[in-house]
Amino acid sequence: MKYVETRDFEKVDEVKRDVLALYRNDIRKYADNQATKVAAIFEEIPGQLQKHEKKFVLSALHSEARMRVSWLV
Repeated sequence: MKYVETRDFEKVDEVKRDVLALYRNDIRKYADNQATKVAAIFEEIPGQLQKHEKKFVLSALHSEARMRVSWLV
């Protein structure tokens, strides 16, 4: 939307950075004692999605990385 309004890629990049900052703030706010791990996962997503597999592999962060999904139980 910003590009349509302004035709300026710098303005678009500013909006993107603002959105990413909001996500990072939410991670710190809601992830409690897991904020560091969740932030590491969040930062790894773009790099992993550039690969041919097109899926996120948690163990790529660390060979012993695992995630418990206790909130589903």
